[in-house]
Amino acid sequence: MNRRIASIAPLLFVGACVGGPQMGELASDPALDTQRTSALLVVERRATIPSTSSPHAAQVGARFVQFTGVARGALPELLGTPAIPEAVGCRQQEPRESDQSSRAEVRLLDVGALEVRSGAHTLALEPRRLPDLFRVVSGVVYAAEGDIEGSRWQFHAAGNSTARIPAFDVEAQAPEALSGLAVDEHAITADNAVVRLPRGAFSLRWRRGDAADFVVAHFEGGATDHSVPVICSARDDAGALEIDAAWSDRITRTAALGRLVVHRVRVRPFTIANVDNAAVVFDSAVTLRLGE
Repeated sequence: MNRRIASIAPLLFVGACVGGPQMGELASDPALDTQRTSALLVVERRATIPSTSSPHAAQVGARFVQFTGVARGALPELLGTPAIPEAVGCRQQEPRESDQSSRAEVRLLDVGALEVRSGAHTLALEPRRLPDLFRVVSGVVYAAEGDIEGSRWQFHAAGNSTARIPAFDVEAQAPEALSGLAVDEHAITADNAVVRLPRGAFSLRWRRGDAADFVVAHFEGGATDHSVPVICSARDDAGALEIDAAWSDRITRTAALGRLVVHRVRVRPFTIANVDNAAVVFDSAVTLRLGE
């Protein structure tokens, strides 16, 4: 199977969604310099309407993160990964000012070889060292991609006594791909793939999924547009996001002729000895073009 190293950038960093001590809460923690460790196993699928890639294409990655001195929300930005919103509704993704302490340190740990299985496919992920970033982030990442069928995913890590991460196995079920997308009653199909947002309040709809999953819609400007994206989220994957008139107007001004990326995200926490929180994260996304 053709396999190549995938970029760190698309992987979601979702410490704020995992049970146990939360990364997103560190700013209010009086012990800001307390060392914490988190583990994320991430499976991403990307699609467009109309389709331009294999429906089985997947990016698989892992981050084993040990950090100190990092304030609320700073860690995703340091790793070049978008944070998942902590609340429902809409917001604008404003640039964040520096909010880590002078002793901030983020280490991406080597936990040995990582094997990932789904259906009849197996990926062997080896740790790849990153150059030091901003004199704060250092260590290794795990990432690969390929055409991988199957919805049940198994992960096995060899473990590394130096990093104090033991061997572990975890299995999780991926969510179904997003389908039935529509704006109000106007279905989005291969023959009607350019999304024209109405003036005033509107509803973004899809075929509802598992109540434990959530959906995040990114309304983004064009490639040469430096406007701030609008992000709207629903926690219960109920099949609809209601956008009021005020946010609709802001989206129209921000993302006209840009794109809409709709993510269905599933987070399945699990436990590893010596790790404060750990989760398998599935992100199934569909990209659509916005028009006037």
